[in-house]
Amino acid sequence: LRRADPAARFVTKTMLRSHPERFVRRRAPGSLLRNAIRTSGTSGTPLTLVQTLGAVIREEGFIQRQLRWIGWRPGQRRAWIRGDIVCADRPLDARYWCHDWFGRMLLMSSYHLSESSIGAYIDALERYDPVVLHAYPSSVGALAAWLEAHGRRYRGRALRGVLTSSETLEPGVRALVERAFGVRVFDWYGQAERVAAIGTCERGRYHVLTDYGGVELLAGESGEWELVGTTLNNPAMPLQRYRTGDRVRWTRDGMLDYLG
Repeated sequence: LRRADPAARFVTKTMLRSHPERFVRRRAPGSLLRNAIRTSGTSGTPLTLVQTLGAVIREEGFIQRQLRWIGWRPGQRRAWIRGDIVCADRPLDARYWCHDWFGRMLLMSSYHLSESSIGAYIDALERYDPVVLHAYPSSVGALAAWLEAHGRRYRGRALRGVLTSSETLEPGVRALVERAFGVRVFDWYGQAERVAAIGTCERGRYHVLTDYGGVELLAGESGEWELVGTTLNNPAMPLQRYRTGDRVRWTRDGMLDYLG
């Protein structure tokens, strides 16, 4: 990791939000197939981004490498509790999930979690018995709190780890989930701009993935550093020295700690 020069020219979210077309390259071999996406991000302010099919495939490859660090292997079952529309607003059978039989995934709605429905979520997870549970910290934290409040632990036998992403993982939530589910929590950091990624290894340490993006650290306040990233894997919309607005710090033993 390099320390960013404060005097260098950076790309900011405001620049990208105001004139996204300035950062889109013309179609060329290797970047012909592409699509545009809109994301609100953590700030709630929408961004319009363009990515190639190759970038989407590479993103899945990095995720699968993270899953392998957890102990998952291709073909094994996974469960997913995130902000996707996977069921009707008010399903008649009270199933707030569906199955992706080809991908061997149980897709569960984070929108329908409530005190009255969490028990059914737990039952469905234990029946499906995934090797990895991928969820928002708030979603899996709610499941863990329900388990602890009812004096029980998760009973699935195949689970090797919980993978959290998209929200900051607080230490208390991590500890609660590890107690209730009896496995290690792994955390993943990324963003739709695809300029930097951080994954958790088998020992529970955060690592900047240097083959994902070119990452620099911009000094901030109170020993915190802002992540600055340069695109390596999306030729449709390469961003150079993009200020993510997300922060990290170094722990006492010299390891990285993601702050959000």
